[in-house]
Amino acid sequence: MSPSRRQMHELVNKIKTETLIVLGYHEDKISRIKLSDIYYFEAVNGKVFAYGKNTVHEVKQKLYELEELCKEKHCFRASKSTIARPFIMMNS
Repeated sequence: MSPSRRQMHELVNKIKTETLIVLGYHEDKISRIKLSDIYYFEAVNGKVFAYGKNTVHEVKQKLYELEELCKEKHCFRASKSTIARPFIMMNS
């Protein structure tokens, strides 16, 4: 993919994902996290976590709920315990 085409694809993806906000919990603090800042979600020992570039937050939704929320946002169910956002992982 050419650089300008890739940049346009990234911009369109960013616009489509910016509106979705997930509440994340980390060290007794609640944060509003944009989907565009999340690389993937993973379920571990009955808890679900959102992984960013340098952060990990617990989220209260179940994976199936996040999958439903994110289905139009370039996310996919990579495994039984993971929902991935491949475009953000490839470009980081």
